[in-house]
Amino acid sequence: MVQTRAQAMANEKIVTLDQKLDTLLKTIQTLVDTLTKGKSGEHSEAYAFNENIEGESSHSLHLFGDHQQSQP
Repeated sequence: MVQTRAQAMANEKIVTLDQKLDTLLKTIQTLVDTLTKGKSGEHSEAYAFNENIEGESSHSLHLFGDHQQSQP
């Protein structure tokens, strides 16, 4: 089968696009892996520091001296 010049150029462009797509996908996967590892590390460090950052538990308030005791 003989390719025309236009077909050959189109095939080259497709190959180039495929290579660029593969590179992009690998880069995205690397970023996802990095973010996932970073978040899991942050979560474990945050948990070790304070087991409930968003809604502080009663003992974490004692830790920071913010807990007010009720007067009888």
